[in-house]
Amino acid sequence: MAERPRARRVLGRRLRHCGSYGIGLLLYTFALLGYNYEAIAQYIGQPALTHGPIPTAPVLAPAGGAPTGPTPPWLFTPSITIAETYTDNVNLDPPGQARTDLITTISPSLIVVGHTARVNLAFTYNPQLLLFALGTSSPQLQQQLLGTTKIEVYPQEVFFDGSASISQAYINTAGAFAPTNFTTNNNLQTVEVVNASPYILHHFGSYVDTETRYRFSLVSTGGTGINTQTTNEFTSLIKSGDYFGPLSWTLTSDYKALSGLTAASGTPAGSSSIDERVELDVQYPVWNRISATSAIGWERIKDPTLVRRPTELIWDVGLRYDPSPYASVSASYGRRPTGTDYSFNAKYDIGAQTHLIASYTQSIQTTQSLIAANVSGLVVGPGGVLINPKTGLPAFPGLPPGAIPFSLTNGSFVDKRLELDATATRGRNTYALSAYDDRQSDQVGQSNERIIGGTLSWIRQLWPNLTSSIGVSYANSRFLDGSGRTDNYYTGSASLTYVISRTASAQLSFVRADRESNQARNRLIDDLVTLSLQKSF
Repeated sequence: MAERPRARRVLGRRLRHCGSYGIGLLLYTFALLGYNYEAIAQYIGQPALTHGPIPTAPVLAPAGGAPTGPTPPWLFTPSITIAETYTDNVNLDPPGQARTDLITTISPSLIVVGHTARVNLAFTYNPQLLLFALGTSSPQLQQQLLGTTKIEVYPQEVFFDGSASISQAYINTAGAFAPTNFTTNNNLQTVEVVNASPYILHHFGSYVDTETRYRFSLVSTGGTGINTQTTNEFTSLIKSGDYFGPLSWTLTSDYKALSGLTAASGTPAGSSSIDERVELDVQYPVWNRISATSAIGWERIKDPTLVRRPTELIWDVGLRYDPSPYASVSASYGRRPTGTDYSFNAKYDIGAQTHLIASYTQSIQTTQSLIAANVSGLVVGPGGVLINPKTGLPAFPGLPPGAIPFSLTNGSFVDKRLELDATATRGRNTYALSAYDDRQSDQVGQSNERIIGGTLSWIRQLWPNLTSSIGVSYANSRFLDGSGRTDNYYTGSASLTYVISRTASAQLSFVRADRESNQARNRLIDDLVTLSLQKSF
């Protein structure tokens, strides 16, 4: 694979040689680290899942357990991380062409958490500078940001939701990729996401509640040939109130315009799609916590990158079972513009620290819209830690395994996804499991894919100040373009995190990625060993 061109130098020719001093920088960082074994064990392991507004950030107790004052409405936490990584395949090439390197990473970070009467905000900005000691590349600066906010513009009426992300992502699953940003391969590109959504809530007595929302989304990537996509969507929801008794209904009106589409068959660059929908959903309890559900409406889709561009009546019928506040199951069958539609959702909270979620959905998507939804769907845990609600684990800039398994393209597709997620905490152990079967179809002039995979992780607090983590993942990728190509992708990781003091920690990690393919030229193996030190101020 091609390496990043030298035109991408970010700090000038002199910095090219700084990588050879990486180990010295790493050792120098020890001078910054204080030794205080007073616990921050409350922050080791999986943060508790929190829904709703961003909570006030907790303040760590000082050494000796002395009490602290009130939590400030705004909390700013700067830090710096310095790491040294050995990789045996920095260019992510097939066996025999791989090149080794030592990579020094310098990553300043700023975490901002705000909780006031009107504003809830949490974001992390942590760019990282990569210095390649063996000269496989000039220095690289990778921007990384992840954040979300909720603003109450007018009390109980007018609100604003926003989120943003800058991360590195592999844009072509048929090309080289690995579970790391430490590479010179140009399949890794910067992806920028912005979501903005003002909305109005209104309560009309016991009759109905309404939500009127506008949503803007932009996804941009540095990849050649991948367009910037923007979404403008207007949604109106009218929900029944107590006046209607056990009958629950929602009337939805939605208009969505998506720009930046192009199909390989020759549609003009920058084409747009329009999706218009009106739908009435009804739910009524019939027996012992079982409810009948149904929906009827109309939808018209105009999209030059879809094989089918239907306009038709939409409907579905189904059942919902709510045995307790902690469990629910729903299933439906009907007709949508994508054809016969099946839907299934199940949730079971087995106690406060064990959660199961299963779902099957069919929808029209683009890879960029999936990325935007992944960012806007984050929730916030204690201390402003951003959490992936499906796994219950901290979210960082970038995409979790299996979140967006497809290559980035400029067209829409039908996405059929079956997913199972489970998390459990038992004493000092936290377990997480995710499995999925995701299939693309109906793209014009593009290669559809089907990917079946899963991840498994185990986090254990060995000592109050030492935590271990082990993870494995697997993905089977089938390229439905007539080539017959099938890839099996395996990854394994292990790490130890040691809390040196209230403001300093160290981590040693190992990651191995192995892609096997029925086409030998696509074989790839990558091993990384990283030692990192972090100091917050």
